[in-house]
Order: sequence, then structure tokens, then C-alpha cells
Amino acid sequence: MTRPNILWICTDQQRYDTIGALSNPHINTPNLDRLAKRGIQVTRTFSGADGIQALRRSDFHVAVLDLKLEDMDGIEVLKMFKKMLPSMAVIMLTGHGSEQAAKTGIDCGA
Repeated sequence: MTRPNILWICTDQQRYDTIGALSNPHINTPNLDRLAKRGIQVTRTFSGADGIQALRRSDFHVAVLDLKLEDMDGIEVLKMFKKMLPSMAVIMLTGHGSEQAAKTGIDCGA
């Protein structure tokens, strides 16, 4: 069985060096650290355009996508992902959501 290949898109205050398993002793990220210890590969991108480019380079099993991105709307990125790789699971996260955004995300395949 191959290990999952996950596309992680994070925005806002999350930076590449804010994961404990990546040698940052001042950060407590137990869930991400567990994934790293299991050998699960995570590709981090920081914008919708970067996420789309990453998906063009590699197939992913799962994408974790923020609804609010600096350069694009997360729903538009979701639609692009589903056109490019319909079988990829997409998990949408946000601190800025609404019931309508949740419904739209589900309707688009998240």
C-alpha cells in the first residue's frame, strides 16, 4: 500500500516553519507531527495558484483547502481541483465561513 500524498494549503498566519516535526521546538503541532512520524508526505502551498501548480506536478490523495485565500476564492480552487483530479478528497477549513459557503463547498465536491 502506498503512503497517502496530501496537498496542504494553509494561509493567514500559518508559516512553513510553524510545525514541530520540522525541527521547531517552540511549536506544538501534535496532529501534523503524528502524520510526519508515519512518513506521510505533505506538500505545503500558500496560495490557490501555488496549490493548482502543485496538483499539475503530482497527484494527491487529499487536499486541505482554506476558504479564504489571498489570491483566489477557495471555492474556485476547489472547482479547479475537482476538474483536474475528480477522485481527490478535498477538506475545506475556514474561520470565515457561512452556512451558504459550506453548502457550496459540499455541492462542489468537498
